[in-house]
Amino acid sequence: MAFPTPMAIGLASAAFAADVPPETVAAMDHVLLLETGSTMCAGAHLGDGVVATAYHCVAAGGRVRVTDRDGGYAVGRVRGVDRSRDLAIVYVDGLSGDGIDVASTPPALGEGIAVLGHPLASDLPAGFYTDTLRFSLAEGVVSAVGTEALQVTAPLNPGNSGGPLVDGEGRLVGVVSRRLGGQGLGFAGRPDGLESLVDGRMSPVGGTVAVELGVVAMQDGTVAVGPRLELAARDRVVVEGSLNLPLSARWTAVRFGDVAFLRGQVHGGLRQRIGRGAWTMRLDGWGGVAWLERLVAPENQPIGFDVEHAAVPVVGGAARIRNVGFELGYGLGPDGRDAGWAGLVVRTPGVFTVW
Repeated sequence: MAFPTPMAIGLASAAFAADVPPETVAAMDHVLLLETGSTMCAGAHLGDGVVATAYHCVAAGGRVRVTDRDGGYAVGRVRGVDRSRDLAIVYVDGLSGDGIDVASTPPALGEGIAVLGHPLASDLPAGFYTDTLRFSLAEGVVSAVGTEALQVTAPLNPGNSGGPLVDGEGRLVGVVSRRLGGQGLGFAGRPDGLESLVDGRMSPVGGTVAVELGVVAMQDGTVAVGPRLELAARDRVVVEGSLNLPLSARWTAVRFGDVAFLRGQVHGGLRQRIGRGAWTMRLDGWGGVAWLERLVAPENQPIGFDVEHAAVPVVGGAARIRNVGFELGYGLGPDGRDAGWAGLVVRTPGVFTVW
């Protein structure tokens, strides 16, 4: 068996990059921009108002704003999902016409493909980047064909998620899902099971898991900082836990004789979104239990503190826009004194998985 030379391999793979087939380019007419809260992804119209996208793009649930290439928009609802393959179907009433064809067989190893979508879609390109990034095309080849996913070399970026992976005939062969940390390690869900999702319904059980950083200031001036873990069920029911490390408790206790600070809390509540797109606002109202720690400097001890701990009921709320939020909380301390705080919440690294 004669192996092809490196030059022959280069010429074969360059043919697709040098002249992307017109059928592949024409598939861009079926690409859509999907907005679920502040999450922006891509989707592919399959015809008759049925749109294919990635599950993690719509895991927050609710209504999905869908925008076409001409700027027209409508609102759709999630109809069915497949968590294991990261696939979802959104139905958009009023979106008519034919859509992109779905390939009946997976692409071959080494076959040329294109990714259609909106890299870095969270911000509208302006200035030098006007009319770029959104509804853009990137090409590559199929690196591996798995039972549930395709591995591709095409560059994938936030905003490409949910977009179509298209072959040389303009057919959908995958739905963009994720990438790994290395170069050229992108993955798309195989569309084999999309048809079965059209008549499905989205379960109310599921949502997102996010990590945030909080900075809390108590009413007596004590400051604490720490991580927060948030679990949101369809962006409606929210459970959050936090741990805090005080930054100024001892100095405040020395100055005023005693001080209380928020060591941690667990609370649950409801969320309401206002607006759509990147600048949507999330409003939370919650109740739970806080762990208060109090340092007391006894009058007869020149050095040292007495430490008291107490679990107290608390209520509060938070407002967030994009990755920054503001929180207010209130509870009664063990001695009957008010325990209130205000906090700054930074959503970093943000959502890291869906369920």
